[in-house]
Amino acid sequence: MMRITPVKSLLNLKHMLTVHHLRCLVILLFYLYLQPVFAATQITKFVPSLYVVEKSKYDYHVNSDATSTTIVEKQLLIKDQSMVEGLSTAEITFNSSQKKVEILEAYTILPSGEKVLVEPKAIRLVDAENGSSTTSFSDEKKYSIIFPGVTPGARTYYKARTVTHTPILTGMFTARLTFTPHVEFGPVEINLSHDPAIKVYSFVRDLPGGRIEDGAKGEIRYRYNFAQDKIVARESAQISIYDFAPTVIFSTFENPATLGALLEKLYMPKFSVTPRVQKITDEVTVGITDPKAQARAIYNWVNKNIRYVALFLGDGGLVPNNADSILENRYGDCKDHDVLLIAMLAAKGISATTASINLGSAFETPTLGTIYPFNHVITYIPQWDLFLDSTQEMLPFGILPAELADKPALLTATGKMVRTPNLSADTNKTLTRAKLSIASDGKISGQTKTEYFGVLEYLARTTYSSYVGQSKETMVRNHLNIFNEVGTGSYMPTDVYALDTPLVVSSEFNISSMSNFPGPAAMTIPIGLATGELTIKGYDNPNFEVTRPFICSSYTYEEHYELVFDPSIKLSRVPQGVSYIVKNGTEHMEYKSSYVREGQMIQVSRSLRSQQAGRVCQPESMDEYEKMHRVIRRDILSQIFYE
Repeated sequence: MMRITPVKSLLNLKHMLTVHHLRCLVILLFYLYLQPVFAATQITKFVPSLYVVEKSKYDYHVNSDATSTTIVEKQLLIKDQSMVEGLSTAEITFNSSQKKVEILEAYTILPSGEKVLVEPKAIRLVDAENGSSTTSFSDEKKYSIIFPGVTPGARTYYKARTVTHTPILTGMFTARLTFTPHVEFGPVEINLSHDPAIKVYSFVRDLPGGRIEDGAKGEIRYRYNFAQDKIVARESAQISIYDFAPTVIFSTFENPATLGALLEKLYMPKFSVTPRVQKITDEVTVGITDPKAQARAIYNWVNKNIRYVALFLGDGGLVPNNADSILENRYGDCKDHDVLLIAMLAAKGISATTASINLGSAFETPTLGTIYPFNHVITYIPQWDLFLDSTQEMLPFGILPAELADKPALLTATGKMVRTPNLSADTNKTLTRAKLSIASDGKISGQTKTEYFGVLEYLARTTYSSYVGQSKETMVRNHLNIFNEVGTGSYMPTDVYALDTPLVVSSEFNISSMSNFPGPAAMTIPIGLATGELTIKGYDNPNFEVTRPFICSSYTYEEHYELVFDPSIKLSRVPQGVSYIVKNGTEHMEYKSSYVREGQMIQVSRSLRSQQAGRVCQPESMDEYEKMHRVIRRDILSQIFYE
């Protein structure tokens, strides 16, 4: 059940566990209290619960100026020893420049029924950790409540009040509660009251409740309830629970366009083409007259020269710095990258706009003007229908990472919701050619060359950027281990930082015999330092028992192997090629292989092309995935017989 109704307020909640999203987090989740979310995965069967959120209550009151007070009560029952360490501490994270938090009560109820209070010294206010490898500076703090005497059978309880004295944006109150299917819940009560002078809208999915009697002072009130006594296991590759689980969202902004208009108003002064911006842009584009080539040069310069640093001080979670200060510091977060890109593009007469988007596993188009799912900012150039994300180091011009493909995006300049391009099997691909020589004793020497395109090129650039120093030997050994091969070798990638030059990775290797020599015996196709993507897919043991939508992809892997055997080796039989095609509307999967013998040489060709309608596939598609997997597995296990 879904419904959208006018309310008059918002909430700000971070339910049990803090979830930090990737990279920029335009608003991070400093500004949200989230439901306990442990993974974005799906239901296959009911499973036993290891702990229970026995009871919880959320009371939100919003004033006419969007300041607010939130009181949260929560009691957990720990049922299993494995949960003791993780649940013996509760954390309440907040932005200290906007909120003030007070712990009203906290105690443990022992299995005997005895109540043990949390001592004041066991309630600690500390700086919140970023939770990622990304450099970050923020006003985020957290209270850590350390409960005494926690054992299986014990209960933990706390009650906390949060006062939001400074809304993240003027007049903005926003909140979300989402209830994961992977946690057992006793009674949950959500109360929202607000001054009638402020208008709030709500989005509710699968939660009973709604408008109740007005308060004694005329405040408008809403109440929602929830309970869940059965939980389900997670499924691989599942979309975010925010796209399907029971949810209530409140916002003073009726739609994304309203939020976009306010953000654009805040961003506009930052886009100024100052003398400094003009000077650096002219230097970056000197000798380049084609506008798109100029845009590429500007993007490459920002990508290479502006270091990513997350800044969330004061209103910095939503408001970027100006272009001159970004150039001065040579660092910034995603908003800063976007501001500088737009300013430099404008210096060459190229119009661009900010695009707010989700960098994660949420694909649902929001109906309200809320912070989440917009946790990242990229840049959009309308004249070429082109999205750019300069925060992702080594991401070539015009390519988006897979996490941003087929996602709803809010163009702040127009308030229009658009969708980023889906991945394409024609442009997201690898092409590998390998030559291998098999000696009379079975030892193998070989050379490979792989060309990368699209998102797969970006991923390969990040991988081979680590191919330095001592990691060289480790990367080779780890790759060979995947295929149960032993040997030595080296990679020779082109410059991973040269974004305008296609990435090509060559290699040379020597590996030990894979089977008994001399024969009679049989061997599968050696991989060596070839990518071996198709072999990996055949070895994979995926979970095909999905019941909810899952994240899928579009790509092409093409592999060609030339095997030359020593004249002393008598070849007796080679595998038969296969061809398997699945078509379902715009979805298309095709696997082909061939094995051609010419004297002592065997030419092996294998390819897999998968084109999906979008990044979200339905459970019924998994039947075809399973059939395709069986075909690939049988083929990569095929053997060459010799004597």
